[in-house]
Amino acid sequence: STPYPIYRIENGEKMSTRDDQRKFAFVIMPGFPLACLTSAIEPLRACNEITGTDQFSWQVVSENSDTVKCSAGVTFDPDITLAELPHCDAIYLLSTPNSQFGDQRLSNGALRNLHRRGAIIGGFSGGILQMAGGSAGDRSDAARACGAD
Repeated sequence: STPYPIYRIENGEKMSTRDDQRKFAFVIMPGFPLACLTSAIEPLRACNEITGTDQFSWQVVSENSDTVKCSAGVTFDPDITLAELPHCDAIYLLSTPNSQFGDQRLSNGALRNLHRRGAIIGGFSGGILQMAGGSAGDRSDAARACGAD
């Protein structure tokens, strides 16, 4: 396949005919830094707008369906829960350094399952500590390195 998008015109607008739309998931946890989420999504949105395509899609995900408040006090209603998330190309965890999943077994299992199916897992801010997994004690060295302990 060509590395360049092929376009079709639909209702006077240029649309991609590529079947390889890149799907991103942003897992937000209470207190996550809002700047991290907007800095990650805005380039994807801008690329879609500039190219007139839908090359990138994204969902805001949480551990459960509860509203999540970020560090700036803005609340978000997730699009989907982590356990319900279908395949995606990349998952990014966004949290404070001290955040933990409420149900470690279920949420870490969902991440492992998505990773086994090919998803890349990354993190922003405290989300890198979530990638360390386990309990807070297991992550204490990484948390201290980030100034969280």
